[in-house]
Amino acid sequence: QKDLDELTSKIETAGFKIENLSRILDKSAFDVVVMSSIFKVIFKITKSKMVILTDWYSTTNMAAVIAANQLGIQSMDVQHGVQGEFHVSYGSWNSLSPECLKSLPSHFWVWTKNEADALKNSLNTNSKQVLIGGVPLYATFNKIKNSLGRQVSIDQDQLDKQIQENGKQSILITLQVGYETLPEIFELVRNLSKYYFFVFRMHHSSLITQDQFIHQMQNSIGKDFRYNIKEATRMPLFSVIDLVDFHATFNSSTVVECALVGKPSLVLDQNLGASLYKKYIDEGFAISPSNPIEADQFLKTFKEKNTQRGNSSNDLFNQAIREIQKVFTPQN
Repeated sequence: QKDLDELTSKIETAGFKIENLSRILDKSAFDVVVMSSIFKVIFKITKSKMVILTDWYSTTNMAAVIAANQLGIQSMDVQHGVQGEFHVSYGSWNSLSPECLKSLPSHFWVWTKNEADALKNSLNTNSKQVLIGGVPLYATFNKIKNSLGRQVSIDQDQLDKQIQENGKQSILITLQVGYETLPEIFELVRNLSKYYFFVFRMHHSSLITQDQFIHQMQNSIGKDFRYNIKEATRMPLFSVIDLVDFHATFNSSTVVECALVGKPSLVLDQNLGASLYKKYIDEGFAISPSNPIEADQFLKTFKEKNTQRGNSSNDLFNQAIREIQKVFTPQN
């Protein structure tokens, strides 16, 4: 009870209201136990050799990982967003008991060395395999970008046409859930719309519609500038990144994805965002500007980095695949 009271206090101190924490945890634990039993049956019937998933820490996926671990089946969490020491599900595990670690996947596929180092420091052990493989879709993008379907092809052509006709360099703004209409975003657009073409991409789980966003943006900034939102929101993220020059966000993990292909980001969140992406800021792939003028200067002076991250996505991907294949190679 003392631990529960302490946890409840920390949650409320962080600004969240929670009731019946004990009941919530009991139900989640019960769900994990029941679902892991079901997964064990499924894995046995299908003779599964590996379980691949994202969000290993969701109730369903944790049950799948536990079932795989109990059956001696390899499991792998594939990175899909920001990780590192600030993510509760990927950091500070070295304080956990060995029993708690049984719910972790046997392998982690991460995008860059930054995430790999953070995971290894958190685990404080060599018992888990961390694979640096880049973003899988980016590694194969050049092979599949012409076969993504008719609507994607139409959207790509339309967005590319708008960018070219505008004659300006373009900035993709990734709009996160709940952060769509922040003053920092509107201030950036208001000050830089004369010099850049803005491409807005809304999250598929956004709490507001495109029309609501446009209405609030125009009330704040005005209507005298061109932009794209419809096509960019429909398109796969990597297709949009391929067409734009720069990226801006409050604190989206798209910062990492852009750095992987050598494109810089503006991180408008000077608190958590600046902390999350400090390594990318230090390496020159991002900045947390204090004002639009500083942001503009950074973009104008940015030079594409000839780095391993930006130029060898295929090599990273193929290397990680080879490491996975070794898992299934019988040892002599």
